Amino acid sequence: MVGIFAAVKKISKKVINTQTLQVFNSVNDAAKSIGVTKSYLSGMLLGRYKNWTNFKYYENTATD
Repeated sequence: MVGIFAAVKKISKKVINTQTLQVFNSVNDAAKSIGVTKSYLSGMLLGRYKNWTNFKYYENTATD
């Protein structure tokens, strides 16, 4: 059974800083850059908490 789950690759949503246009590969990377937890930043991006950051989920329509 372990082999089935080992083949699943976790896909992270990218995050962009709308002020600097820096793109992070994951919420975790973006959260580390400002010193908050990934769950707190994720909550801000999803609207659970007031978003006081310049971050939002990155939706690139072109190929990466």
